[in-house]
Amino acid sequence: MLLAAVALTALSALRAAESDTPPRPPLDLSWAASPGCASADEVQAEVARLLTAATGNERAVRAFATLAARENAALEVDLRIEIAGESHQRRFEAESCQAAKSAIALILALAVNPAAAKTFGASDPQAVSASPGHDPASSTPPSPSTTVSEAAKPDTRERRPAARTQASRDSSALSLGASGLADIGTLPSVSPGGELQLVYQLGQLRLEGAAALLGAQDASDPTSDAYATFSAVSGHLRLGYGAQLGGVWAGPFGCVGLMQLHASGHRGSVDNFDRNETVPELGAGGLVSFRAAGPLGVRLSAEGLVPTRRPRFVVDEPAPPNQLLSRSSSVVVRVTLGVTIQFL
Repeated sequence: MLLAAVALTALSALRAAESDTPPRPPLDLSWAASPGCASADEVQAEVARLLTAATGNERAVRAFATLAARENAALEVDLRIEIAGESHQRRFEAESCQAAKSAIALILALAVNPAAAKTFGASDPQAVSASPGHDPASSTPPSPSTTVSEAAKPDTRERRPAARTQASRDSSALSLGASGLADIGTLPSVSPGGELQLVYQLGQLRLEGAAALLGAQDASDPTSDAYATFSAVSGHLRLGYGAQLGGVWAGPFGCVGLMQLHASGHRGSVDNFDRNETVPELGAGGLVSFRAAGPLGVRLSAEGLVPTRRPRFVVDEPAPPNQLLSRSSSVVVRVTLGVTIQFL
């Protein structure tokens, strides 16, 4: 009888302990920080604790948190949240790992269950003060509605462009870019050149309009003194869909465009040619872009272009066959490397 009573008491204590453990929220968290800082399990446990007394419906959330040490011993936090296919991003600075963990847990709790904000102001003032939008030195804590708008929800209030938050800058951006390029296949030999881009990015989508100029080069007729000077300009529209982590965007793209080839003949007959040929092109490639400092970024791309036709430039010989000077390749390879500046 004594043994049975002891076993029953132990079982009751075990069940009570299990009932005290908050249920795990529908949160998938990826955590990148120094070994001494909080782990993903600790943050998820804190989120579960914050949601214990919350009412309302929970929603599935994926989150990616990166913590980087600053020179002043503070931590720079980069937090990306995905809810129902939509991505939101938060960046802020925390004075310690514990402060960063508390702020991240609060943001994620509100993302999983926005109705939990009703309980934070009264039942958990410590969690409210951990919000990155709250000044610890302030004598008046923010209201729950203020905490929600700053920590978990995108800001929908009208603001002047200069007052845009970092989250809105990351979700959509307009940039100008300038790149050097190398082109293989358009002109007789490898062609250096330059390219300008106008870039609009909306989350994972990226749209680029580009104009390029290839440097002039000569191709000669080995059987005579005749030669021709070739140059090219192009315009392309690129549409890409990729992944964004922090300030880095990477992904594939497709493109369409027009290439205009120009050739001027020299030292031939009195009928030296001066021709322009416009060629439609289709292509695909890959692109990586990352923010280097403030609005400045670095951009690298590589693409393959297929011209829909291949003009031939020849020297008319007195007797056939004619001497071929240049003909575009069936597949043109182009690599660009340059900088971008975000202005909206």
